[in-house]
Amino acid sequence: MGQNNCMSPGFPRPPINPSEEYVCTDVYTVRSGDTLYSISQKYNVSVSMLMEANRILNPYNLRYGQKICIPGKKSDCMKPEHYPYEKKTDTMGTRMSP
Repeated sequence: MGQNNCMSPGFPRPPINPSEEYVCTDVYTVRSGDTLYSISQKYNVSVSMLMEANRILNPYNLRYGQKICIPGKKSDCMKPEHYPYEKKTDTMGTRMSP
């Protein structure tokens, strides 16, 4: 689902739980027919969180090709599915290419 960014999008205020640190866990490029609701369903985040993370005031004003930050907990960036590839080693412990 896109590239791994795991970077701070500079939230105006901490979303939902101020004790959690949120970052941009993915970047989605808006396609024809997309809505914030459909994007929120695809990534399992709320529309309000998408709006806040991307400073969107009008949820009906998406543009084709627009880049949307997909917010998530910073701790989620540390999970293996966010790494672009697994570090593979041979039986001697030498790192192999992905």
